[in-house]
Amino acid sequence: MATVDIGPGRFVNFASEPTSVIAAPEFISVGVQRSRMTTETVSDRVRELAEHHEIDESAVIQRAVEAGVETLYRDMMVSRYLANEITREEAIKQLGVEVVEEVESARDAVEEDVKWGLQA
Repeated sequence: MATVDIGPGRFVNFASEPTSVIAAPEFISVGVQRSRMTTETVSDRVRELAEHHEIDESAVIQRAVEAGVETLYRDMMVSRYLANEITREEAIKQLGVEVVEEVESARDAVEEDVKWGLQA
């Protein structure tokens, strides 16, 4: 069995044909590009958001934490589904059919690319 690294925290395992895509490390992101922000930049953005929405900065931080936890939870569920730790039905229950179909489509495309690459 061989493993092909297809990006940060994502691998394809295969014997002679690709068989599965496993999203490995914690806190992976699906369809989201992350950037690093300095503490000063974060503070400026929190302040700007609070002013724009006319709410307290603590409310902005609470919303940001809630959104971040939701994103991390979604990423974990996708990872668990791709690693066959949960069923398709459970993934649909947690993520929705649209997200599961998108994940499956992406997985299938990667597997086809790896299969094509192995034949070259």
